[in-house]
Amino acid sequence: MHESATEWIPSTEEDRAAVWKQVDRLLSDSSFNRSKRYPSLLRFVVARSLDGDSESLKERVLGIEVFGRQPDYDSVRDPIVRVTAAEIRKRMVHYYNDPQHQDELRLALRPGSYIPQFTPPSGWLENQAVPSDSHETKTVDVASAERLQAVTLAAQEPGKSSKLRWPIFTLAAVSIVLALVFSLRARSQNAADTFWSPAFNTSAPVLICINDHPLNTSQLIDAANPVFPTHPVSQAQVLSASSVGLIADLTRYFSEHKRMTRVQGQSRTSFEDIKSGPAVLFGAYNNYWTLKMTEPLRFHFANNPDMSQFWIEDRQAPEKRDWSTDANVKVHKDYALLARFIPASTGQTTFVIAGLRPPSMTEGVKLLLSPELMGKLPKNVAAKSTANVEIVIETDVVDGVAGTPTVLAVHTW
Repeated sequence: MHESATEWIPSTEEDRAAVWKQVDRLLSDSSFNRSKRYPSLLRFVVARSLDGDSESLKERVLGIEVFGRQPDYDSVRDPIVRVTAAEIRKRMVHYYNDPQHQDELRLALRPGSYIPQFTPPSGWLENQAVPSDSHETKTVDVASAERLQAVTLAAQEPGKSSKLRWPIFTLAAVSIVLALVFSLRARSQNAADTFWSPAFNTSAPVLICINDHPLNTSQLIDAANPVFPTHPVSQAQVLSASSVGLIADLTRYFSEHKRMTRVQGQSRTSFEDIKSGPAVLFGAYNNYWTLKMTEPLRFHFANNPDMSQFWIEDRQAPEKRDWSTDANVKVHKDYALLARFIPASTGQTTFVIAGLRPPSMTEGVKLLLSPELMGKLPKNVAAKSTANVEIVIETDVVDGVAGTPTVLAVHTW
């Protein structure tokens, strides 16, 4: 029975991935998916718990960090944390009482506590494979051991001075260790991974907020006055095959780096979602959140009132229209804005991949996921994982297909 199961602490990447998968399963249920507060609180407490920071899961901290209350707010008069947690507990009980969910990994919040408990389903622990080193690690370790053994035997050959044995052995051992360290560092110094590394340093899933608005001038969003869509549209009706492929490339990349993702249409994405963890904003004039979050930046999107001309504007030269396209003219050049920054309103790393037209977005994704292409950017971009950065790229377009991108401008701060 689940009730008598010993409390389980997720300790491996596989365990944590299973927890986040169950969180997504819970929050997709009708008991949770009509609220913004329940997902925000549940994701926050699970993330902190998996990070080993359960001590911070106090009512006041949650009120401030999850619900945006002031540090001196009166939690007695404003019991939003307690009320939300009570609703989550009630809905979890209702969810797990359904027979079809009884064999799932269970999450719970004990009354009076905001620290989540995790209970694996029956047979989970028995079926888990015993963790072992990867083949690559074993190979390196065996090779190192053999080399060390060879050095030791050589140092112990008869006739050699004992004074020489240990310096030789020590020097060889240090050389091997340093070689391994530098080898590992060389493998880790990947310019693309450096760019995306802020998304790897949190246990919260990476939100990929996609452009779910139709690509025609009657439906595009005005960058000068972005209005949140009031009627969510079917993603299947508006996503092109190229967009689906790019999103697949992004999710595959994060999966390879052991990061969970959740793909969500912009019309279904709330500000609470944007605040809950790292987010990738995909698309420009058909993604409200891209226009809203990039509006204060130096490089941002702009258009004329009748939505017939679109461009990336530079606040330092707002009169220029060098990076523009016309809705009524066949595109020969396309432009995209790529960015990584932390908005003051969210405190979370936000990534942007957004083009004036689809071809430049394709090349933008390729650029940001390519160690070779990212390595050609200025060192202040490629070598830093903490700087805010904007990149404007240009692509030549032939028969609707973009060529290799050219970096036109880079701004860091």
